[in-house]
Amino acid sequence: MHGYARYLWSICIASICAGCGVLGGPRDAAPPAIDPQAAMPQAVGGAVAAYQVIHRFDAARGGANPATPLLSLDDTLYGTTPDTQPCDPHGCGSGTFYRISPNGAKKVLHRFKGGLSDGAMPVGPLIADKGTLYGVTARGGGKGCGRGCGTVYSMSTNGVEKVLYAFKGGKDGARPTGLVIVGGTLYGTTLYGGGEVSCGGLGSTSGCGTVYSLTMSGHEKVLYDFAGLPDGAQPNGQPIDVNGVLYGTTSSGGVACGTRSVHFTLGCGTIYRITTTGSERVLHRFKGSFSDVIPTGGLLDVGGKLYGTTANSLAPGAVYEMGLSGAYTVLYDFKGQPDGASPNAGLIDVGGVLYGTTQLGGTICSRTAYFGCGTIFSLTTDGKERVVHRFAGNANGKWPSAGLTALSDRLYGTTTWGGNSGCDAGCGTVYRAFP
Repeated sequence: MHGYARYLWSICIASICAGCGVLGGPRDAAPPAIDPQAAMPQAVGGAVAAYQVIHRFDAARGGANPATPLLSLDDTLYGTTPDTQPCDPHGCGSGTFYRISPNGAKKVLHRFKGGLSDGAMPVGPLIADKGTLYGVTARGGGKGCGRGCGTVYSMSTNGVEKVLYAFKGGKDGARPTGLVIVGGTLYGTTLYGGGEVSCGGLGSTSGCGTVYSLTMSGHEKVLYDFAGLPDGAQPNGQPIDVNGVLYGTTSSGGVACGTRSVHFTLGCGTIYRITTTGSERVLHRFKGSFSDVIPTGGLLDVGGKLYGTTANSLAPGAVYEMGLSGAYTVLYDFKGQPDGASPNAGLIDVGGVLYGTTQLGGTICSRTAYFGCGTIFSLTTDGKERVVHRFAGNANGKWPSAGLTALSDRLYGTTTWGGNSGCDAGCGTVYRAFP
């Protein structure tokens, strides 16, 4: 699996698992009517429950199927949904930007319109600088690439949006994936566009992706074009800043890998570093072994060590550690049920302990969730893992495809499916958990 389909892996795998006829049985039964108090902490033996759903999405009014992490700013959480529903034969709505309190009071602040003037399908983590939020959309902003090649936008905390740049789909890039701010300048990556090398582009796009800079006034400059094997290709996740140098992952490139029956000719991905002037170096090429395969959730810097996750259809996934010079170590291999599987989101650091989610694994929570409904896990930097929560499906949510956000002493996140009835397998939830 390569290209844009891999970039949307977190959504696609959930869709596939929800609809596969080979798994048998009807979809989850509709959950019971929601008690407004159900979003509040529930007492268990005098203690607060370790997991609570604080919001269940309603597609017709408030977006659907969230697949990006929440951003904490001034004790309020902000997030996006890629779609609004109901859908028609021409597709779904273009997505939403919303805020939600730690207790679950939610408000949609902006509904993306797509087309020439606005973005569509917000993806990637939000970032904040001086009280303003920044993000990217995978579509919108023009006529190319099928519904537009994507945008970079700014958003006030009241929902006032400004499109800073609309990608054209050629040398400037297409399908942006994430942002970071260094010294007042935005830096980001695109899945496609850039050089003339073909990486299985989408529609009219070509190229293996770019790293670019963008001023707050909207001037974009491509710093680097990925070239494919043995270089990286199709950067995924969010680049991070470590002492003024950017580090990131690509979902393809590196070396051809896989097995005799499943072979990734475009490569299993890389970890790279690049300066803000465009000097790039590949630090690690994933080989396609059980643990060392396709990076999924971006990188986390903890004291000069980089941490990330891997997963694909051949393996339950792993968490790895890498030094800034490229020394690579697998910290933990997921086992599948009742352990987690497919850690497709990034990690966070809470008091020196890593926390994350797996989209699959845990428990079989319905007849259509043969591979499990996902987990929240913790992992020490010496490789000791603990399952914090196993998702139960239905009204309690399933298939978390975005990472966690820490606020006070709690973890907040979203599930792509579950919650209210609708959206085939539920429209998703926002939850909180105690580490």
